[in-house]
Amino acid sequence: MKYQLRCKKCGKVIADFATWFQQDQQCECGSGYAEVEYTDSTPFSFGKPVNGSYQDYYFDVLPIEKRDNVVSFNEGLIPMERWDNLEAYAKEKGIDCKVFVYRNDQNAGSGSFKDISAALAATVLKENGVKEYCLASTGNSGVAFATYLAKAGIKFTEFAPNCIDPATVEAIRIRKAAMAMPKLRLQPITKKTTCLSVVAIPTHCALSQSVCWHTSVCARWDSCLRFICRLLPVAHRRWHSRRVSAT
Repeated sequence: MKYQLRCKKCGKVIADFATWFQQDQQCECGSGYAEVEYTDSTPFSFGKPVNGSYQDYYFDVLPIEKRDNVVSFNEGLIPMERWDNLEAYAKEKGIDCKVFVYRNDQNAGSGSFKDISAALAATVLKENGVKEYCLASTGNSGVAFATYLAKAGIKFTEFAPNCIDPATVEAIRIRKAAMAMPKLRLQPITKKTTCLSVVAIPTHCALSQSVCWHTSVCARWDSCLRFICRLLPVAHRRWHSRRVSAT
């Protein structure tokens, strides 16, 4: 066994996920939180993936024992592109930056960055004989888990508020997943998920935007520029002065 789990509260070692599931995902001390630790000291090797999945590429550092159990739609190994059109737009605002987009919309499972976690979860559940799984979600996660668990042959039920986007509901139900939607008093939800990381450099900055089919890059771009300005006071002054002169 290349890994074990350790309870975050008391430090007790749980042998593997099979044991963890048998204990109803709970340590003897009552805690439901544990982390994976790798016990195999063999150097990790990253070779060319056999089946196009990131799980195959990173197999040595994932809590999976057999490659045959991998559940995948070839997610994860997707391109990162440089978008000069957004760089030009930023320059018009007085910000010199490089824009790199990680194309999560090219994940073949559901077109979302949640495909990464859903794929691994489906693999671990399948490998350990889990037959049924439930999840609370308002969008991305529900669609991704419905997709991968259907491929793994695992019954899936999602708990969601009754105000989520109808397109999301349909995407989950066509994958033959059950949905429980209590009538909660919530405002209508428009899910826009953006993953943003900025590296500040003395003369400019690099912006990495993670894109999925739920995310409108252009709609978020203005707020991204404001975030950059908070990190780079010089850029903020240049952008603010242009906005004042324009008004």
